[in-house]
Amino acid sequence: TFTLLPGAIAAPNSDEQAWFQLLFNRKDSAGWRYFGELQQRFGQEASRPSLFITRAAVGKHVNRDFSLWLGYAWTPSQLPRWQSEDRYFLQGQWEYKQGAWNLMKRTRLEFRNIDRTNGTTS
Repeated sequence: TFTLLPGAIAAPNSDEQAWFQLLFNRKDSAGWRYFGELQQRFGQEASRPSLFITRAAVGKHVNRDFSLWLGYAWTPSQLPRWQSEDRYFLQGQWEYKQGAWNLMKRTRLEFRNIDRTNGTTS
């Protein structure tokens, strides 16, 4: 059996956005890492606040190149309506440094609690 379905004709839906971000990143001599982020995103052609992100995490180096992290983020949506969201996350991060270059790979598992929804999603 062979089925041919016609494709839908649609114009792309785009929204120009502007993102403003403030980051904090620190490492102490015992191998602990600290991270903080504040980010405001503007949508609807960059005219209205659409999402706010505040994120914090603490990490510990397992060896020279790999660290494990535990963190929390509060990310309320502001468009199309206010909707609060809490995110708890676990993260593994690998870093490779060569001269002035720093290559980083991370894997993150997030648990999300969103207002007006049932349960936790991951």
